[in-house]
Amino acid sequence: MNTKDVISELPNEAYKQRKFWLVCFFFWGSLHYILGIPGTICSVIVATMSINFSGDNSLLVGLSITAAVFSGLTNFLTPKSKATGYLTAWRVMNEEIVASKTQANYSSENFREILSKCENILAQHDGF
Repeated sequence: MNTKDVISELPNEAYKQRKFWLVCFFFWGSLHYILGIPGTICSVIVATMSINFSGDNSLLVGLSITAAVFSGLTNFLTPKSKATGYLTAWRVMNEEIVASKTQANYSSENFREILSKCENILAQHDGF
């Protein structure tokens, strides 16, 4: 296998990795809103109901627990940070794919370096 063959295979791997990162971005970005919006709404309802609430407080307790669970999951999983990391990695890889198509002296070493850079980006946004 010559150098040109290695370079022609690498963009396919890059396309697959880039697509995976975009899917992960949409997953974590959606999760951020799926957890955040109900948690915020429940918190606001609990805060407003508790001011003048008289009666069975089981609804208030249920909403409080729901708000705590959703908010806790949002803080523990850090979906916004992870979504940002995946989108940043996607952008860096996309830029590299464009460069591989436009530069005649592009080598397979460039892809290895950029993949390592993208993995470091993801590690910074992992939250652990």
